[in-house]
Amino acid sequence: NLFLSCGQETDEGNRSQICGTAKEGWFDEGAHVEPDYPDCANRFHFLSNGEVAPKPANDAAAQEMIDRLNLNHRELTKDRKDVFDRIDEEDLDFSDFFDSASGIAQSYAHVVCRRFGVTIP
Repeated sequence: NLFLSCGQETDEGNRSQICGTAKEGWFDEGAHVEPDYPDCANRFHFLSNGEVAPKPANDAAAQEMIDRLNLNHRELTKDRKDVFDRIDEEDLDFSDFFDSASGIAQSYAHVVCRRFGVTIP
């Protein structure tokens, strides 16, 4: 699922203009990416600068979802970049995003898994 796109708030406590807030009532079956994991995550490339791009680059539906959900919003790109930087500095690893005992994945777990080349169990 696109954990990285939901539940964000501004510093003032308002809903950020991402995810459902950004897309409002828009839906187009032909330009929709089902949020089933890992198929959904495999359609996106998470760049080191925190941005997300379609994978492959010519995936029009993935690009439409990036645009409609505002997945390259400054808050999201900053959060993803911060996670990547902390992984690269070895401050975080996979266990910080997935509890194998409970089977619960934390937000950004799918992004972290892409970075490590694994799938959430």
